[in-house]
Amino acid sequence: EHADVNAARNIASRGVAGWAVSHAA
Repeated sequence: EHADVNAARNIASRGVAGWAVSHAA
């Protein structure tokens, strides 16, 4: 899904912390 692409972009821009926050909810 495009969500995976968006997640990859989020990780690239915000780092692992951003990924953890987005997936914690």
